[in-house]
Amino acid sequence: VAGGATRWIEWDRAAFPYLARVHWFEGAPLTIQVQSRDQRTLRLLAVDEKSGRTRLLLEDQDPAWINLSDDYRWLPDGSGFLWPTESGSDWRIDRYTRDGRLQGTVVPARLGLRRVRALDWKNRRLVVTAGQGPLEQRLVEVPVDGVGAPRELPFSEGDPAPWTDATFARGADLAAVTRSSIDRPDRVELWSNGLLLAELPSIAEPPPRQPPVE
Repeated sequence: VAGGATRWIEWDRAAFPYLARVHWFEGAPLTIQVQSRDQRTLRLLAVDEKSGRTRLLLEDQDPAWINLSDDYRWLPDGSGFLWPTESGSDWRIDRYTRDGRLQGTVVPARLGLRRVRALDWKNRRLVVTAGQGPLEQRLVEVPVDGVGAPRELPFSEGDPAPWTDATFARGADLAAVTRSSIDRPDRVELWSNGLLLAELPSIAEPPPRQPPVE
């Protein structure tokens, strides 16, 4: 940004012509995701920003199509990263070391992973949305270290809702939780460390009739 010569990043552009994602997390190397022309192979590359050279961290493949995910992220201590993949099954999240060695699965495929909502490093947990079908979604916390079972978060003050989502503050101790059901408007609640602080009142007009669900 202060000027000077452009330093180009080097990778095999003939085999991987698509630059799909660029990330530079705090405490982590600059990384890029590149894809083959048929979009069946994706590589995650670490970049040496001084030389522009790259090294392979991992390669993900699918015989039909690689779906990109925006939930890849590095651990705050820089020791490794979390990688979402649907290789061989439904979406799961694996944990890798800084040099790209697989350590294990953090979020198993059987959970029905949708999206990552927070990485709470202080409590060593990952908060994700998950569900077993299109009519339900839950907020689930999963131990980042792989020790312990996934646990549904108790954002269910009063009557439970089949569809729950949340936006977390940076420290993951404060969350705006949205709970939805087909027969009432969305409820937006503010939670802090497991305690309900307030509910934001809805000003939406109620629908004149409810759609039948069969």
